Amino acid sequence: MTYKVIANPVAGRGRTKAALPMLKQELDELKIPYEIYLTKEPGHASSLAADAVDYDGIIAVGGDGTINEVVCGMPKNKPLCIVPLGTGNDLARSLQIPFGLESLQSIVSGKTISLDLGLEADGLFVCSVALGLASEVMIKVNSRRQNRLIKGPLAILLAIIQTAMTLKPMKLCIEADDKVRELESVLTYVMNTAYTGGGLFLAPMADPTDGMLDLVIVNDIKGLELLKVLPKAYSGTHVNHPKVEFIKAKNIKIESLEPHPKMCDGEIRGVTPLVASIHTEKLNLYVPNKGDIYEKN
Repeated sequence: MTYKVIANPVAGRGRTKAALPMLKQELDELKIPYEIYLTKEPGHASSLAADAVDYDGIIAVGGDGTINEVVCGMPKNKPLCIVPLGTGNDLARSLQIPFGLESLQSIVSGKTISLDLGLEADGLFVCSVALGLASEVMIKVNSRRQNRLIKGPLAILLAIIQTAMTLKPMKLCIEADDKVRELESVLTYVMNTAYTGGGLFLAPMADPTDGMLDLVIVNDIKGLELLKVLPKAYSGTHVNHPKVEFIKAKNIKIESLEPHPKMCDGEIRGVTPLVASIHTEKLNLYVPNKGDIYEKN
């Protein structure tokens, strides 16, 4: 079986590029036939994946954004192995896939699962689509990438603090299956996996094989109170906060009085309305052979 390796050399602030020699060595040692292709610009991973018809499988090397591009373009009947070398790696974290080159072991000693894919008006998503705080933070971080003094986790932390202190709640109309309601929210996520945002255990109840989406709504809290709640999301203890809601649904539609940017798998993509459902096609994804992970986990 020959695999098409699609690697994003700038993922993880250059971590993928630095790992390329070791990646080739690991593939050779595991006796996995491969051909490597490097992405050159946003969207290139999708076109490379679309041309993988004659390969037996695909290996995506990079972060969640790279994986999203590969998934959007690839033939869904091909198995996918991810090598998490990005900044967030939330798909890998949600499925207990080891970070780095160790994940390649799943091809020879692991198994494949049928993973749900989210379908949104502006494309597929693997982990999540977000409105509010998450999108505004990402926009701030992206606008400051030329600042060499403030970057990486520090840039994200500063953006979170600044945004939380000034954020105005969104006025939303949310339709989850057959239930409709209006509310004000500072952060709304449509989740397929449990983790998002580089380690936020935002939807502990999410199962990306159950054919359902998990809607997480943080109601009208802001400022210092919001900053107190956010750290709890890394351990999942935010689930007991009275202003955090969780709803399971197959179809979700979110409309807003004003257009709000959507963040899809870590990338800004379009504005509201947000219309999400489970894609009719599943993703065959390699995972470690750990018990009955998502069969069911």
